[in-house]
Amino acid sequence: MSSATSTTDTVHDSETSNSETSTVRRRSFKGMTLEQRRQMRRQQLMEAGLALYGTQGFMAVTVRAICQHARLTERYFYESFENPVDLFTAIYNDLIAKLLHEIDVASAQQNLTGLMRIEVAARTLLETIQADERMARILFMEAAVMVPSQHATALRSAVDAFNQLITLIIVQVEPRLAQAPTQLALLSTGLNGLTTQIIMRWVFEQFKMPLELVLETCMLVYRGVVTQWSATYANAPAENKEIC
Repeated sequence: MSSATSTTDTVHDSETSNSETSTVRRRSFKGMTLEQRRQMRRQQLMEAGLALYGTQGFMAVTVRAICQHARLTERYFYESFENPVDLFTAIYNDLIAKLLHEIDVASAQQNLTGLMRIEVAARTLLETIQADERMARILFMEAAVMVPSQHATALRSAVDAFNQLITLIIVQVEPRLAQAPTQLALLSTGLNGLTTQIIMRWVFEQFKMPLELVLETCMLVYRGVVTQWSATYANAPAENKEIC
């Protein structure tokens, strides 16, 4: 009786041990948890999307092509993304965040004064785009032809983020302009649109125009707007600062 019990206990312990080992293996593979593996696969798909959308265009790329490039089966695509637009939007948002970070770091240098801060921000924007043609195509070509309803939130967020960045830099150059918030918001939106249109043409023409020419064209507008508005604001009646 004792021997039988001992044998049964040994078998049970062995089964328990195997079950626990199996559970550990399911939870960890090559030192990575299930969630870490999911994130790794998502990143592989993001990199594949950047490579293909950034060279072939969104409409020319299939889910199968993305998965083949990422060396993953299609079921893993739908583990991370609902559809190709979802993947494109994730890549778009990631590129916008990287671009904003580069500009923010460059324009935050302590030794920059006046309009030089705007010029450094604009130069960083142009150099970052020119350095990665995949980024340029996705942000300034492919995003422009996406179905608005499918990509509207991401576009709106990007526009708002750049509006805020322009507002911040302009106020750093001319602090008095912060006292006219309504016009400052409109001005930032207008400058954002102008800059975007100039860059879109530059990208569509495959950077044929020299970067310095594109930069100087942008700066003509920024210098003129900031200088003129500062002068007008300084001469405006105290009770009505919100004027053009």
